[in-house]
Amino acid sequence: PIYRLSRADFREAMSVLTLAGRLAASRSRCVPQAHRSFAVLSHSWAGNEGPVADAAGKQRVCVMMHGILGSKSNWNTPARRLLKEFGPQGWRVLQLDHRAHGKSPAGDPPHSLEACAADVLETMQAAGVDSAGRAEV
Repeated sequence: PIYRLSRADFREAMSVLTLAGRLAASRSRCVPQAHRSFAVLSHSWAGNEGPVADAAGKQRVCVMMHGILGSKSNWNTPARRLLKEFGPQGWRVLQLDHRAHGKSPAGDPPHSLEACAADVLETMQAAGVDSAGRAEV
């Protein structure tokens, strides 16, 4: 395996992605929150390779989110391995730091799962992911 994910980290990531998908479904573009004290989360593309569209115009982006007390750098090795394996098929890997983690600012309340999902969605859009919030498995 490329990386083993704990059940708790998997559940947390799926909760955030599910909420981000619901937010995206409720609005075509995420409107930045007025109370926010920052624009987007700290993020980076593995291998410095941002999103690219295939012949059908689809982008293939894997978003890697850390668990509690982590940072995007926790995913450096797994991200490089994923990029090496799936990069030739058009996949790109976006790593991000949640609020008050790594290089992301703490931001203003609320510090909720819904706010976390909005942060992720806005960061994906700012990073050039044009289909942010629409996931395919």
